[in-house]
Amino acid sequence: MAPVANIPTATNHGGNGNHVSDMLLKLHRIRDEDWVIDLMAMTITSSIISLILTPVEAVKTVVMNSCYKKFPSKTHLCLKIIQLHGYRGFFLGLRPALIAILPHAIIATLTYPLIADYFIS
Repeated sequence: MAPVANIPTATNHGGNGNHVSDMLLKLHRIRDEDWVIDLMAMTITSSIISLILTPVEAVKTVVMNSCYKKFPSKTHLCLKIIQLHGYRGFFLGLRPALIAILPHAIIATLTYPLIADYFIS
């Protein structure tokens, strides 16, 4: 971890420049690990969850967007998806889900220590 003393502050621009420095200290004080490790762990975990749940979301989306009378059962619906798109049809929404994970992981990684510190102290 880099020393926090080298962080430039804006004390010449309004007097509350130490606020940024204090927030950065709080980010690194709660955990001993580096924030990059937390970000990578959250991104990998979210990616695995998306990979597992994308087929369920695909079936749910078809059920919600089409007349359910076309598909008498979910088994019939799954067979129809396989017939039209192959097994890749269950993972058509995976790419947008994975793209959405990174901003979510960054925001969660940066805000979690601040919120946890606020409620712990």
